[in-house]
Amino acid sequence: MDAETRQLHEYRQRHLHDKASIESVIAEGETRGEQKKALEMAKELLKLGVEVSIVVTATKLSIAEVEALMIPD
Repeated sequence: MDAETRQLHEYRQRHLHDKASIESVIAEGETRGEQKKALEMAKELLKLGVEVSIVVTATKLSIAEVEALMIPD
């Protein structure tokens, strides 16, 4: 492999690595956003008096996560 080909290969490898890193960060951000939205919805449902089991079903949160929202700050 000559120097120019090697350099092009290295640039491509860096590009692919950077692209994968960016996609990973975006996916993590989306997951965090979905979790935050689910927690907000659960809080509102609990304020309305909705049963924990229904909140768990509606938000896909765990029972422990929903029950933790019931503890006053």
